[in-house]
Amino acid sequence: MREVGILGLGVIVALMGCQESKEPTTTLTQAQWDEVRQNILETAPTPEFKVGADFGGKIELIGMDVEPKVPKAGDEVTVTWYWKALGSMEVNWQVFVHFDHKGPPPSRQGMDHHPMRDLYQTTRWKQGQVIKDVYKVRLKADYPDGEATFWVGLWDQASGKRLELVNKGAVANDGDNRVKAAQVKVDGKKGGGSRRAEGGERAKIAAARPLSGELVIDGKLDEAAWVGTASTALGGTRGGPGPGGETWFKVLYDEERVVFGLYAADEDAWGSLTARDSKTWTEEVLEIFIDPDGDGKDYVELQITPNNVIFDARFAVKLGRGEGSHEAQIEAASAWNSAMQTATFVDGVVNDAASLDKSWSAELSIPWGDLPGGKQTAGGQWRLNVYRFDKPRKEGQALNQIAWSWAQPFGSFHNVERFGTLRFVGGGPLEVKPSSDEGFEPAKLPEVPVEKGAAPADSPAEVPPTGDEVSPDKPE
Repeated sequence: MREVGILGLGVIVALMGCQESKEPTTTLTQAQWDEVRQNILETAPTPEFKVGADFGGKIELIGMDVEPKVPKAGDEVTVTWYWKALGSMEVNWQVFVHFDHKGPPPSRQGMDHHPMRDLYQTTRWKQGQVIKDVYKVRLKADYPDGEATFWVGLWDQASGKRLELVNKGAVANDGDNRVKAAQVKVDGKKGGGSRRAEGGERAKIAAARPLSGELVIDGKLDEAAWVGTASTALGGTRGGPGPGGETWFKVLYDEERVVFGLYAADEDAWGSLTARDSKTWTEEVLEIFIDPDGDGKDYVELQITPNNVIFDARFAVKLGRGEGSHEAQIEAASAWNSAMQTATFVDGVVNDAASLDKSWSAELSIPWGDLPGGKQTAGGQWRLNVYRFDKPRKEGQALNQIAWSWAQPFGSFHNVERFGTLRFVGGGPLEVKPSSDEGFEPAKLPEVPVEKGAAPADSPAEVPPTGDEVSPDKPE
């Protein structure tokens, strides 16, 4: 994609996700410098919620305050964090905040921001300084009633890395460099339905269709088997239709393999990486996560770029819960190599910013022996999620990534509990028909609510559109 509008941030925000990380290039007015000085504390704070989390030996989260003490859905809330600089920093760290309610239905509101409204970047902090970080946010009008938790950490958008929590044994945390900073009672929306999956969206269900005949793995998706199969659309990572640009997937299977076909509308398909298991998630990529039994153990992550560079990894346990650092767990998982056959096709010219592309597509043919749980037959099902990253360019410079997902991940893309369900349907191969918005014939597949065409799975009336997405919480 060439260029997208990025949503602006005000002092009062209700957006979710991690935003751009900037180095200290701002020039402050005298009034702004006065504000900065007022928020560098001379005396130790006494927050209501004491935390004491040490992030990377660089920043301590001393604690936080919340006003009013019982926030009300739809009203403004003032959250104040107290940070201490433990050393010098070369990264302008951003605060990510997941304000989570267990439900039912579960709910999350993001409160990501740079400390002190980015007037005083962490690269400017001096060792020993205590920073008062006041943040105002309006709670969603439909935020549910009851106990809600502030999960907090620090994140660098440029590298996609969270700052490691080094004193995990001393503070409440989730094992993935998020600390449980505070828990409050919300005066929110009462009740809730059971029709929605974890995270508040309707449960996502797609179908894998039996394959009859041969497929040429060339990335084009133009054989009759693909044309006659309904597509399943991706939407915003936080609900709604997501960024502009059609993105979808289809799934076929036979006795030997399962085959994914993926499509992404894109005016500038590009990729600079060439080596297998590169950090493909930092550029433009389509991603598939497969955990057959949905237990967060022994699952695979497959990624492919417009120039057919792949990243494949097999995780013994959910990322963040294994041994070693975040990066060490990724390195260990990516030591596994799939025997899958892949191909991509660009309707245009890949890596040519001067030309106008239309789209790119990919095929991944994966032998059953590569996958946890082995061969699937009619009636079987997997837990699955599919994602897309796009990194638009303007005048040769890469902009912020934008993202799509099938099921909303609510934080880490490895949140298996948020995955949708892929059902393997039977009854023999379906008759190949021209592509249409009607999808599968209801008489043959009455029990599978397949998403139609490229339309969003959730109607705008139920999940309000959020406009263009910004970079997601964790792009690994």
